[in-house]
Amino acid sequence: MKKRFLNAPARLALLGLLAMSGAHAAPQLIYDGSSPPAPAVWTQATVGSPTVASADGLTRFTTRTAPGGRTGDTNLYKYATGTNSFIASIKLKAYAVNPHNQLDAGLMFSVGDEFSGSPGNTIQRSAMLYIDPTAIGWGDDSASAANDSSVFHEYAIRYTNGQLDVYVDTSFEAIASGNATPKLSRSLPSTGSNQGVIVFGDQSNDPNVDSDFAVEFVKFQNLRLPTEPGYVFTETGDGQLTAYWGTPAYAGESAISGYTATALTTDTPPKTAGSCSTSATPPELAANFCTIDGLANGTPYIVSVQATNAAGVGASALTDRAATPVASVAVPEASVLANGVVGQSYNATITPTGGQAPYRFEIIDGSLPQGLAAQLSDDGLSIRISGTPSRSETTHFTLSISDSTPAPVELASKAGPTLTTVVQTYSITVAAPDVAVVPAKATPVPSLGVWAVLLLNLFAGGLAALGLRGRKKPVQA
Repeated sequence: MKKRFLNAPARLALLGLLAMSGAHAAPQLIYDGSSPPAPAVWTQATVGSPTVASADGLTRFTTRTAPGGRTGDTNLYKYATGTNSFIASIKLKAYAVNPHNQLDAGLMFSVGDEFSGSPGNTIQRSAMLYIDPTAIGWGDDSASAANDSSVFHEYAIRYTNGQLDVYVDTSFEAIASGNATPKLSRSLPSTGSNQGVIVFGDQSNDPNVDSDFAVEFVKFQNLRLPTEPGYVFTETGDGQLTAYWGTPAYAGESAISGYTATALTTDTPPKTAGSCSTSATPPELAANFCTIDGLANGTPYIVSVQATNAAGVGASALTDRAATPVASVAVPEASVLANGVVGQSYNATITPTGGQAPYRFEIIDGSLPQGLAAQLSDDGLSIRISGTPSRSETTHFTLSISDSTPAPVELASKAGPTLTTVVQTYSITVAAPDVAVVPAKATPVPSLGVWAVLLLNLFAGGLAALGLRGRKKPVQA
């Protein structure tokens, strides 16, 4: 039986095609804007009575100063990153915002080693990014850039070992690779490697330094770690899935040393069903595929892949749909079917295994012996060859047998090592009927009865007596 697999060059070409079909995957989404920031993830600091309302996938944050009030509302959200080398961005627009005071802002976005207390200390507040109606700038007024905050913009800050760079509407890939020009740059002393904090909101409780703005999302990328691998796809096998993936858009601050692929069930929450990994010592490259064994046929799985470098394990990339392991269609290895005899009823059965019944078949080469025909059983589980052969011969024929596995809807979800069609050549020998050889009958020698024997003896004796009488006596001398 000849098995057909996608060869290595074809797999590499497929990976290349997928890699060219779109942009790299997005950084980690730490807030999706559809509801207020989760208290388990974000720390909130408030003064007064700020309001937070969510609708249509956005959350709106509003602070106010009471008429004649000596202080205004404060509403600040903080997120601990666990690193001081990262990119963070927020996409927002302002419905209304008052110009900032030095070191205080109604609408700000900041990163740093920490943001102590509610408003931050003087150094941290100096390096915060204020967002005014027509400008962005540093909190100490050391630099600014023009900006229209009344429309949605994605504001990003890269923080790497004490250096701050601000970008507007720039991809994380361009920022991480150094191919983007920052709007603003400055230094901010770093006091530790794992103390980075992201902060946004109204930082000031000064009167009339208020804001009303909506947030669509907040994103984060740890620059010490690799980004997620690109375009994970799988091939199914018998009790296994083989995962393939592209190289991450960003390797992190050290080279990638390996990858881990994990099969997850589609339960809620998902359960880990198995994993596989690859590794190499940089500058050698780790393989970009591995096989997860021990999975259940007929059970769907999502596959997650993560890259690892010296700093740790990076973000996950997931397959966009579940893949289901299934056994390949197979038939018994024996290719010689039972012999037949001319004029005698014949029956033989070919029973495929694996795949998904009912099966289908087609004779793609050769022919059956004269008088025989092939048909699928009523339950679709086997192929029956039957009939009455009419002549002595040996024939060879090739069957293409397929299962009922649905065709893949697109290239990325193709079934690979699981063969849905198997091709096998068979032979049947039909012999001539046996001919029985009957030997010719010999003519029997008639036997004599007792009286016949006595009469024969008497007759023979009489003849002998007559013979004696007729003999002459010898002449005597």
